[in-house]
Amino acid sequence: MTKTDTHAHFIARLRAARKAVGLSQTALGMRMGLTEDIASTRINRYETGVSEPDLRTAERMAKELGVSLSWLVCTDPKMADMIDGFAKLDAAGQDALLDTLQRALRKLTDAPAKATPTEKPAQKQPAQKPLGKKTAAKKTGAKKLAGKTTAVRKVAVKKTAGKKAGGKAAPAKSAPVRARVRKVRPPSSG
Repeated sequence: MTKTDTHAHFIARLRAARKAVGLSQTALGMRMGLTEDIASTRINRYETGVSEPDLRTAERMAKELGVSLSWLVCTDPKMADMIDGFAKLDAAGQDALLDTLQRALRKLTDAPAKATPTEKPAQKQPAQKPLGKKTAAKKTGAKKLAGKTTAVRKVAVKKTAGKKAGGKAAPAKSAPVRARVRKVRPPSSG
């Protein structure tokens, strides 16, 4: 916010707080230690924006109005309400609220980002190990059994429905693919 906006918030809160406690401008000024002849004029200048109080004067005004200086100068309405509510609590209540707030903030900042319904959370992929002999053999479709190598061949098994009445063969239906193992022997030498 700009300085003008901040000042406008201060002016509005100062006037609202003064009216809420039922003090006139003169009475507030006198409680702050100003003389009767200048008290009304000075507070009026603060509330109309002609003058800005220094920090010590703003602290004295806040104390006499029963509000915190933080609330008086806060530019965010929600934050101002939080400050006002917090200031009204006793020390134990403030400690309890602060503890609850800190736990909630930790929970929000420590929680991993949730995946959207269409996304799945990323899973860590395990590091790949180099393939051993057995794993390599499985990948290539070959097995080593007692010194003899066998190859796995996939063969489609066709199912036929038999012949129709006209003597023609029925078209073959798609069948599941089954694996047939065939032993491969090294060529004989003689």
